[in-house]
Amino acid sequence: GACGAKGGTPTLAVTAAGTAVATRPGDTQASPAPGAIRFVAPGGPAQLDAYIRLAEQFQKDQPGQTVSVEVVPGADDYRERLRADFAAGSVADVMVISYLDLAGLMARGLFTPVAPLLEASTVITETDFYPQVVSPFRWKRRLACLPQAASGLVVYYNRELFARAGVAEPPPDWDWERFTATAQALTRDLDGDGRTDQFGLGLEPGLVSLAPFVWQNQGDLVESPGWPTRFVLNRPPGLQAVEWYADLQVKLHAVPDAEAEAAEPSLDRFTAGRMGMYLGSRAAVAGLRQAASFDWDVAPLPANHGRRSNVLLADAYCISSTSSNPQTAWRFVEYAASANGQALLAASGLGVPALRSAAESAAFLDPSARPAHSQVFVDALRDASPLPIAENWPDIQLIVDDEIQQAFYGRVPVADAMQAAMLRADEYFKIHVAP
Repeated sequence: GACGAKGGTPTLAVTAAGTAVATRPGDTQASPAPGAIRFVAPGGPAQLDAYIRLAEQFQKDQPGQTVSVEVVPGADDYRERLRADFAAGSVADVMVISYLDLAGLMARGLFTPVAPLLEASTVITETDFYPQVVSPFRWKRRLACLPQAASGLVVYYNRELFARAGVAEPPPDWDWERFTATAQALTRDLDGDGRTDQFGLGLEPGLVSLAPFVWQNQGDLVESPGWPTRFVLNRPPGLQAVEWYADLQVKLHAVPDAEAEAAEPSLDRFTAGRMGMYLGSRAAVAGLRQAASFDWDVAPLPANHGRRSNVLLADAYCISSTSSNPQTAWRFVEYAASANGQALLAASGLGVPALRSAAESAAFLDPSARPAHSQVFVDALRDASPLPIAENWPDIQLIVDDEIQQAFYGRVPVADAMQAAMLRADEYFKIHVAP
């Protein structure tokens, strides 16, 4: 855990009534009044606005209840904020948590399982949610947190750059070969100075963006996914997928190299209209809707020999085991996860609603709002699998991501990097705890 010292990334804490105060990790929060709770989540301005609307509507439906909303930009800063709050004993009543972080937090008894609360609910039932989104939020076979939103990866693409280059837009059944050729065709030196001005593809190199292609190539990330015991991307099917993935940058130069990515992250480059495609989750929608001035849409990931796979990214509402207002906390979670609550969040650019009826609603699939083909996100969930779940998985993933980046940017041969990832991760697997 992190210390609770002053400093760190500031956040904006906003009550549903509109009062705002600046807070930092480690700041001591006042004890909530009866009927008042604090809610904290990762996100940006669009998510903050959506959560405020959610809190306001909840208060209208539940007179006498008060919800303060705090949003922290950036996944790493959000994790740091939570670590500092837990260390300082000043945690929010309700938090949005990724399934990748859940096991370590549940092992420490930091959340109250929602299973008995959901079983008693007259508003929602477990069968209302996509089962593949519910599954990774179980701890010791009981539902620990209530799913909020999920996403697989999709290919965002700039329709204007495709038309300008005379390249056909991605079909729903494209494969690795066509995907690679498209990325190459969209990589351009526009002014003839010998340097790439427009890249065909952008992504964040790491296990999240690599995993679907490993699975499509019939490889595995770990031995015994239900109880992971060893990292195995050093075996032939995984190595082949990593080679193809790394070649997009190392050999084809269709993806920015490390220096170019550091100068301008791929998502920023895509948003500015200087990149043909971007591999990302539903989380990119809110920013693109606000900042992109060009016509853009989404397409599914390419398949490999007809095999489709995707990676699950999912968050849930978790209730602190030390909440002084657990009943209000549950009522807020219940409302937020209900059809009314999910409808409020559906248009905000958050992930695909975990509630099936909300994900398949006109509010989410609205073709008049970019992207025009939001059904692609819903379809991606059908093919999505979670990353391995273990108490110390975040530590393992940091190691593996580092080695994947070494290979992706051509610093180390793929085989050497994946062997190093296995050896470095071995010690962590020896002490891991799975749910």
